[in-house]
Amino acid sequence: MTTYREQLRIPLIWWLLAALFAVSIGWVFLVVTTWAIAIIATLIVAVPLAWALWTYGSLTLDVTDGTLRVGRTQLEERFRGPAQALSAQGFRHAMGPGADARAFILVRPYVKTGALIPVADSGDATPYWLLSTRHPENFVASLTYSGKDRPHNEPTNAEPIGEKTIVEED
Repeated sequence: MTTYREQLRIPLIWWLLAALFAVSIGWVFLVVTTWAIAIIATLIVAVPLAWALWTYGSLTLDVTDGTLRVGRTQLEERFRGPAQALSAQGFRHAMGPGADARAFILVRPYVKTGALIPVADSGDATPYWLLSTRHPENFVASLTYSGKDRPHNEPTNAEPIGEKTIVEED
């Protein structure tokens, strides 16, 4: 049973900018060649660009029967520690000064919040997963343990990254 599903689609402005770019290329070709060549040039730019944007924006977070799936990767419930929802400031800290080079990080620049999921597998050097999500509290709530797959006293490889107060200078 799926308890959470979120697709991290790209913002509309990215599509508009890609269309503007493709039309600009077509316009340049129209100025120096014929309509047919301009249309072909526009399509040569637009089709791969649309495919790239569609692919990049199709990342899905899915929690089904205790298994977290992010794109093609998955993390079973028995290998997860207690997840942490991160605000925009906490997420920035976790991606910057609080980051661990061994972590599995799958973020999107247009999503400002996220979640940190410690990895509780002694055979895995990855200390945690850091993921973008637009609804971190709902995502973390969906990762609640059933208590069946692993004992609660099993250690994790990562210390939680706490919410730090970050003072931004103007």
